[in-house]
Amino acid sequence: MQLTENSTPNYMEISNKSVILLQLKKYSPLLFYKILKNFEKQLHLELKKIDIDQDLSFIQKELQTTFLGQTFIYWFSDISLINSKKKKSDFLSYISSYQGPHKIIGCIDDQEIVDPIDGQIIKFLEYYTADQALQLHFLYEEQKVAVISYFLGKLYRYRKQYSIDELCILLEYSSLLGKNIDQFFQEWLDEIVSSDISLYAVSQYFFEKNPKKFFELFNQVRHIYSDPFWTSFFSEQLFKAYLFVSHKGQVPPEQKQMTFGLPFSFMKLDWKHHKKESLQRAHQKIYEVDISIKSGGNGMELDLFCMHFFQGN
Repeated sequence: MQLTENSTPNYMEISNKSVILLQLKKYSPLLFYKILKNFEKQLHLELKKIDIDQDLSFIQKELQTTFLGQTFIYWFSDISLINSKKKKSDFLSYISSYQGPHKIIGCIDDQEIVDPIDGQIIKFLEYYTADQALQLHFLYEEQKVAVISYFLGKLYRYRKQYSIDELCILLEYSSLLGKNIDQFFQEWLDEIVSSDISLYAVSQYFFEKNPKKFFELFNQVRHIYSDPFWTSFFSEQLFKAYLFVSHKGQVPPEQKQMTFGLPFSFMKLDWKHHKKESLQRAHQKIYEVDISIKSGGNGMELDLFCMHFFQGN
């Protein structure tokens, strides 16, 4: 079963499987914890961690042994923690053929190809729209439907999509707020997540080369993310802009997805004010800023980069 817009994990259905694998683009400890506790509660079985760093022979011995028929839920968190490709391949091969006596649950990334004989892979999206979030019943199963509907309705007026980690956090708040939901959105939401609208506007003013509006907004939202996030953000925007300008606004259909996230004003008009060579130089400079910051530099380099971009340097 894949977790898509029209399907959601049915834990009663998969409870008899020996192997349950959660497939995500990026490991989410919050999601895994919630699902793990959900299984423990439903199956009334004790949890035991699999030490995936030890030799496979020791893992096999533990998973094949049972005392007086006692069954456990053995779990591992993030498959990418296994550095050795061969060790990872051998481990995945083993659990793909595993059929008991215990149950195994763990997380794999979206690049792994696994087909467990007596198991199931549940695929999770990286980001969720409002309709998709409503289907994540296990995140709010003990809450009133009316409360969740109201909470998600307000939440998705603020942003169009949220990561699975953000939803795990936010839906925890929804169970505690009671009559203070409106106050939460007015006073606290900006402290927990940043609005897509703000990031969109940062990019818009950046490409408009409007330093006054840019720095007014940038200074308001900058603290929400780390400097490495911002270097990555500008790098991605510059790359997309370079692609758009290179095609003179006529990006081939098969490449259009690579320009998603550019400001509408840029795609409609502002792209004509930029040269691909300038965008390429700016992309190289933000790469150098990123290296410098990660090597101990300070955030002032990011401000200088933006100022030089506005000046056309």
